[in-house]
Amino acid sequence: MRNTAMGVLVGLVVLAPVAAAQGARELPFDAAGWEAPAGSLREYAGRLAFATANGHAFRRDIPLQDGTIEFDLRVSGHRSFAYLLFRMESQTEFEELYFRPHKRRLPDTLQYNPAFQGRGQWQLYHGPGATAALDLPLDTWVHVRWVMSGRRGALFVGDDPKPALVVPRLAREPRAGGFALRTFTPGDETLPAGVLPAAFANVVVRPGEIAPEAAAVLAAAVEPAPVAGVQREWCAAPAFAATPGPVLAPPPAGLAWRRVASEPAGFLELTRHVAIPEGARRWATWVALTLEAEQAATARLDLGFSDAVSVFLGDRLLYSGEAGYRFDQPRREGLLALGQNVIGLPLAAGRNELRFAVSDQFGGWALMAKLEAPPGVTVRAECAP
Repeated sequence: MRNTAMGVLVGLVVLAPVAAAQGARELPFDAAGWEAPAGSLREYAGRLAFATANGHAFRRDIPLQDGTIEFDLRVSGHRSFAYLLFRMESQTEFEELYFRPHKRRLPDTLQYNPAFQGRGQWQLYHGPGATAALDLPLDTWVHVRWVMSGRRGALFVGDDPKPALVVPRLAREPRAGGFALRTFTPGDETLPAGVLPAAFANVVVRPGEIAPEAAAVLAAAVEPAPVAGVQREWCAAPAFAATPGPVLAPPPAGLAWRRVASEPAGFLELTRHVAIPEGARRWATWVALTLEAEQAATARLDLGFSDAVSVFLGDRLLYSGEAGYRFDQPRREGLLALGQNVIGLPLAAGRNELRFAVSDQFGGWALMAKLEAPPGVTVRAECAP
């Protein structure tokens, strides 16, 4: 689910939480403080556990910003998801990690996923620093440890001293919040009698405390280099409820534009900046740039988007495309990246208004663009009405 601390500052960021350590707190599931579905806190596979096919177990009473969260996890390998939510400012503003037990050993067994407005952004966060493969043991308890300090985090699994996943830049600003455990099983998954997809046991939190070897991992984490040449500043308008399919009409006059910025990784994370209309199942917004050309010219636009985009030059529709997630027929992950389409922009001499209608309904709402134009063309984000 997104600039870079350097040199001595890295060491200060990592070491500061250790000085504020408050000691370990064991959080047994038979003690007060847990909020969980009825019957989900029970004996399972020989341990007192949070065990259910679907649901959350919240601890809102323990605000954590930096430190360690650890627990034992048991998964069966059925199609399911096992989550740790952390730094929960509210039910809709948090970050999370999750396991895909049914994809063990694949490149996305582990997933980092920030949430804005209650919407996960996993299609935007993938590859090094966000996803990782893991040979996750099945039908046995395995110890999991998550450490976080400032904008960095690392996940350790089992006895391996090497982290299974390092997140060199967490997407959200570091703020204290509660945490939760979650299991989710898709409705079409059939489980054998007495078998659950995931269960958690032996939860311990260590506010402000990070073991020395984990602190060293965080200090050594290197944020991936940003993509060169991508657009960094944009104008965005308020969102509107959208219908399925591409937006085919140009934007109306009189939109209230405001300036927004891309993430260090290069994409404009719209869910961070634009409020989703209440109750909308699919939503969209307009994003704008102004291109000034000394003479008629053609510019090259390399585009990435999630889930759908329509590109207008003035009132002319140049392109519309859909790249959202599909489970099958055909399967499509819907991951954001440049190269989802390349468009030629036929610029007239003078001012050219470039408008993007960006739609989403699941997994991440974003736009990414790299403009290559001949000399004499300037690109600006002019956000006045």
